[in-house]
Amino acid sequence: MPQFTDAFKRELADQTSIVELVGRYVRLNRKGAEYWGCCPFHNEKTPSFKVNEVRKAYKCFGCGEGGDAISFLMKIEGLGFVEAVKELAEKAGIPLPEEDLSPEEQAAARRRDALYHANEVACRYFERTLAGPDGEKGREELRRREVDVELARKYRVGLTVEAWDGLARTLQREGISPAVAAEAGLILERRGGDGWYDRFRDRLMFPITTAGGKVVAFGGRTLGDATAKYINSPESPVYSKSGALYGLHQARASVHKEDRVLVVEGYFDVLGLARAGLGFAVAPCGTALTERQLSILRRHTRNVTMLFDADEAGQRAADRALELALAQGLWPSWLSVPDGKDPDDFVRERGGDAMRDLLTERRPLLEVYLERRFAATGGDRFAQEAILDEVAPMIRDLPPTQRRDYAFRIAGDLGVNPRVVEDRIRTAGRARRTRAPEPPPMPEFDGEPRLEAPPQRPAIRSTPTERQLLRLMIQDPANVALAVDDMDAVSWLRSPATALVAGRLLRAWREEREPTATELLSDVDEREVISEVSEVLASESAWLANDVLEKATKDCLIRLRIAWVERGRARASRELATLQHRGDSDPGLMQQLAQDCLDLKRELDALNDHLQKVMRA
Repeated sequence: MPQFTDAFKRELADQTSIVELVGRYVRLNRKGAEYWGCCPFHNEKTPSFKVNEVRKAYKCFGCGEGGDAISFLMKIEGLGFVEAVKELAEKAGIPLPEEDLSPEEQAAARRRDALYHANEVACRYFERTLAGPDGEKGREELRRREVDVELARKYRVGLTVEAWDGLARTLQREGISPAVAAEAGLILERRGGDGWYDRFRDRLMFPITTAGGKVVAFGGRTLGDATAKYINSPESPVYSKSGALYGLHQARASVHKEDRVLVVEGYFDVLGLARAGLGFAVAPCGTALTERQLSILRRHTRNVTMLFDADEAGQRAADRALELALAQGLWPSWLSVPDGKDPDDFVRERGGDAMRDLLTERRPLLEVYLERRFAATGGDRFAQEAILDEVAPMIRDLPPTQRRDYAFRIAGDLGVNPRVVEDRIRTAGRARRTRAPEPPPMPEFDGEPRLEAPPQRPAIRSTPTERQLLRLMIQDPANVALAVDDMDAVSWLRSPATALVAGRLLRAWREEREPTATELLSDVDEREVISEVSEVLASESAWLANDVLEKATKDCLIRLRIAWVERGRARASRELATLQHRGDSDPGLMQQLAQDCLDLKRELDALNDHLQKVMRA
């Protein structure tokens, strides 16, 4: 994987306008040197979300979210760190470092890039065809479906005509080899090996993209009398249908704002709901909802509604996803459209407000599942007992209140004491814990390999005094950074996150430059530190008044030193007690530890006296 150096990240921050980036998702209003808007991460009416272009930082004073361009893109789009960096670098025209890639990795990367390029060229060809003289048939179908030009462009809907090799010739003119185009699933070899022809013909084309919007595959809906109503691209090194969700790239901002997602069955359902103002819908790509797809959705929201057909096939599809969703901490709901209509048909006939009203009638999928299963038993006691055994492991993982409610409900259906059901659930939990652990869900597939970090011990959290030091160093580096450097005060910090940021602030001070949020917060995973640093970077109104700055600095440094001395004294006392307990330890070492405890106690007393004087001043 590419290694992103500090110099690279600083260049990326310098070349990225955080105001322009945030402005794609938030309506920003300029007030002096700052920009304000309503936070995209929680619902609010009064703007409390501030963006600072100079320091490349954002901060919400309502929910506390803050960071830099990378962290904003990660959160708003649900991307991983590497994905976000790559997307920003591509937009900024900054090449990614490749010196740490092996020859094999470089070859695989070139292969993926070639497939991405072939799919992008094909997508543009399909879009041009739909908009051109040969596209009337496709445009008429979209008009019938009430899909306007703007919506079709947003989702990059395209068209193929009945010609056998229009795309094949276009790809050849673009210098894309037939082998690459075939691997991408765009063309097929003729019998006898004397040429190539297009896989998709006479179809509306729906591009399937990665989280970052790269085209990886297509779904094609026939406009003629083809036997297959839909055909989809085959899997490739950049496309896995079990990890793809149609429309997620366009829906993510709405999913985050609404904090929910609708899972529907068809491409036109996604488009129809988006046209009606419900842009938080996605669809699986020719497969039942999978563990990988649910894992992807979990990055964006835990509220998933299955808006499937009410027929038996739709119910089975939802049932299959139930246990997978519950196991990942999702709380799935079930909703079917009245009269057997598709969501697309419903909103075209009755509008988006009617669909929003209908969504209030959604029910927990587990509740619907239990009703159907118990009704199907016809009162057979053995069949009902089998259902309890089936659902007990699922219920065991629910929050306590929900677990208790379902235990009472099932007990009522079975006519038994609720304690019997609760005991069965606990037994299922114990049995589940004795099984070998299942592998973790695979990450979202976007053609890029991921390296999983080894498990780590819980990090030491920062203290308010440590975070205050970071605030002071940002506000007054000329004096505070100088004092920190002279005293080696970074060594007093217990939290790795604050020590990391403080070290970066010192380096920027030594180089006589102002650090950006990207430089300071890269690889920092403590929310409190990110929030505090983002606040002081984004808003000078969060700074201390100049007349109290010196006193605040003295107070902060003394308190940090006191905490450091207290930890040292406690450590020496523990070591001394351990040696005394053994009884056969080195007397010289014990004497030295006793002296250390005494010296640290004296320093502690002096520091506390000094702190009192500063506070009274």
